[in-house]
Amino acid sequence: MSNSISEEKESHLEFIDFLFTGSIGVGTLPEILGGDFNGILSESWVTQGQMPLSPDLFYIASLILGVLTLSLSWYGYHDVMRRMKIRFEDLNGMFRFIIDISLVLLYAVILIKFKMFKVILAILVLIFILYFIWDIFICCYKKKKGELTGEIIRGAGVTLFWLVCFVILWFLTFHINFLGLWCSLTLSILSVVLYRIHKRIKIFYIF
Repeated sequence: MSNSISEEKESHLEFIDFLFTGSIGVGTLPEILGGDFNGILSESWVTQGQMPLSPDLFYIASLILGVLTLSLSWYGYHDVMRRMKIRFEDLNGMFRFIIDISLVLLYAVILIKFKMFKVILAILVLIFILYFIWDIFICCYKKKKGELTGEIIRGAGVTLFWLVCFVILWFLTFHINFLGLWCSLTLSILSVVLYRIHKRIKIFYIF
């Protein structure tokens, strides 16, 4: 029985890893999709071997935000799957699997839309909404198993906190124009990194 559980988890992880790899490939070289998609490798400063100018530097930083979001998500996903021994045998698992796939697709969109920071920040809000829903499903799954702990509940609270932070960041940047684009982008990068750290350790007094 334990072997079948292990094989089930491994096959799931292998499929998600494949999607992560595909997301990076499509995100950095979207020309393979056809149409009018142009990735970072098709930029004139890349193809002509020139130094990037000011607008290009912002686009590069936006792409770095996307790559960080994707890569840290991959690490966090493997970490939580290893620590929590999660299975996918019921509706809860099916919905979590759907969220997993949706998230990887959103990561690819962030990489493709690296020149549209407003879209990127809106997608980050959506990503954190899905993170929070995923955490709620984990809480329900563990409660059903009688394995719900304060640490798991704290994880959901951490995700909700950073979701609110990204909503506020979007509001301050694009609704009332309080923050400049570079400031907002820098805060977004820091928030993505701090979220993953906060998931593992307490960085605030209360949680």
